[in-house]
Amino acid sequence: MAKPAATISTNICYHCGELCQDETTRFENKLFCCTGCKTAFQILDESGL
Repeated sequence: MAKPAATISTNICYHCGELCQDETTRFENKLFCCTGCKTAFQILDESGL
């Protein structure tokens, strides 16, 4: 019987697309690699961009 392949869970920043390391920030169920990306997303989102 074959074993199922292992899955690797990667956390990708919603704003910049970089891999999130140990420090992650969440906002509106979105994952960000740092507070800078979260803040940039908030500004753009609030501006409708």
